[in-house]
Amino acid sequence: MASEPGTGVTPSLDRAALERVLARAVELHVGTDGNALDGDGVSEARILEIAREVGLPATAVRQALAEERARVLPAEPAGFWDRMLGVPQARASRALPGRPADLLGTLEALLTRGESLLVARRFPERLILTPKSGMLDLLSRALDFSGHGYLLAATSEVTAAVTAIDATHTHVVIASDATAARTRRLRAVAIATALGVVLGAPIDILAGMIVAAPLTGALFAGLAFLVARRSWQQYLQRLQMALERQLDRLEYPQPKHAAARLLDAIAPPRR
Repeated sequence: MASEPGTGVTPSLDRAALERVLARAVELHVGTDGNALDGDGVSEARILEIAREVGLPATAVRQALAEERARVLPAEPAGFWDRMLGVPQARASRALPGRPADLLGTLEALLTRGESLLVARRFPERLILTPKSGMLDLLSRALDFSGHGYLLAATSEVTAAVTAIDATHTHVVIASDATAARTRRLRAVAIATALGVVLGAPIDILAGMIVAAPLTGALFAGLAFLVARRSWQQYLQRLQMALERQLDRLEYPQPKHAAARLLDAIAPPRR
């Protein structure tokens, strides 16, 4: 950019402006270069070439590409309750040293043995897990003597995906779908509203304020919704922390107890 008159100093750009400039520059470059397009998009090789031309390090671009390929959740709210309460999903990701197959196998062992989950579907670079539904599993989660919490087992499903960044590093993403948990909270709001109307109506009638009965129901509904919304936000924060904890355990493995080593010997983690 040109220097400001009389100062000789080039004005700096904030992060948002920088992103807009880079996005527009790439758009102009791709739009004027017929060789940049590969079908309906831009090839990975061309993306790396463009990044090299503008001075972006290849490692950062490869990680961004890996994150894009591993995208498993919509980023924007899609419906009414998404906008009112928040998207019923949580997601954590990290670039870790290791091969994709090794990291996915270790993550599978962590989730199935420590979080009461089982693999519902398996793909080369992705797992979809659901809560175990056996009687012993349900009893173990209900009693929860260790105080573990089993937050991931209370969700509808958990998705784990890995994508190679380069020969030595992998992008790992773990996400959970908490639609069922949000539905339970909305059901609680409906029950609280109904109770408010039922319990408040006799009081309004005795007080000679029959016309106020609908207002009483609306008041209970509003209060119940505010409580449910706050509770839901706190739940999402705990769920996010639970996902981050899995990546911590993947990045910084803890020494295994004798029982865990015996289990590994009987049923080794997948590689």
